[in-house]
Amino acid sequence: MKRSRGFTLVELLVVIAIIAMLVTLLLPAVQSAREAARRTQCINNLKQLGLAGVNHESALGFFPGSGWGYLWSGDPDQGFGAKQPGGWAYSLFPYMEQSDIYSIGKGLPGPGNGGQKFNALAFQRSAVISMFNCPTRREAKGYPVTEPSINAANPSVEAKSDYAANGGTQANLLGTFGGIDCLEKYPNCGFPPNAKTDFNGISTVISEVKLGQVTDGTSKTMFVGEKYLNPEYYHNGAACVDNNAITQGNDWDVNRWFPNWSGAGVQFEAQRGPRQDTPGFENCTERFGSAHVAQFNAVFCDGSVRGIAYDTNIRVYITFGSRDGGPDELAGMQPQP
Repeated sequence: MKRSRGFTLVELLVVIAIIAMLVTLLLPAVQSAREAARRTQCINNLKQLGLAGVNHESALGFFPGSGWGYLWSGDPDQGFGAKQPGGWAYSLFPYMEQSDIYSIGKGLPGPGNGGQKFNALAFQRSAVISMFNCPTRREAKGYPVTEPSINAANPSVEAKSDYAANGGTQANLLGTFGGIDCLEKYPNCGFPPNAKTDFNGISTVISEVKLGQVTDGTSKTMFVGEKYLNPEYYHNGAACVDNNAITQGNDWDVNRWFPNWSGAGVQFEAQRGPRQDTPGFENCTERFGSAHVAQFNAVFCDGSVRGIAYDTNIRVYITFGSRDGGPDELAGMQPQP
């Protein structure tokens, strides 16, 4: 009887080598496909945020403002617009089927430290909404808490945003205004008299930008875009631009800005040009960007989403951040090399 011949050691090693080579060839394709799926999800998130922004403007007559500053969280009894201490993201909740989160603490007494509402709003800060996280960067889950709030207790973990509203070409980092009594005595809270008007973006401190004020056109003015974040701070909540929840008021956690033309010789890219997330580069930053290669994604005021390349001509890029300027305001700019 003739015995069947098995593999020799050499043949087995050849087969293993061929399989290893095929895996090596296929792995980049698999990774590319996964990133394409993650990027599609990120684009869809922005599409939904843009739709919520359009609905907010249609219902209330203005785009969501950015509250009273970085130490304030959303308050369900303060309505919308300039009297709402929470930021633009919080104001969008009812327009993206998140009314339950928006309403946490509604009608409760004790907005100050230790009160019923104060403690309830900790749950608001911890509520994770996957629409605010880009899967290319990080999971939609709670992250460490490193900053307190005037009107909300600290939860054990809090939700973060990978998206930021367009604050225009003038960085409006005015800090925070008023104490807990501002909830009763608004608008007498020490806000700068020109806080609503001295900016050209879509959302800032106590802003109520109307559709008619977007004179550049809604398809040419950014509403919300992906924010730049140093990868070393993705998960620890320690970056000064990522140390508070998505419900907070105006701050570089949830607002970003465009380069500002202030005279010949200014290096725009060094100010606020867009950039891919880069280890070791900028903990505190005012720029847009993302974990994606080549470009970040943004939704414009008409609800359309597009990718913006990191190497976009800076003169063109600036116009996306201004709602009432455009090419004319750049006429005096010196061409960049």
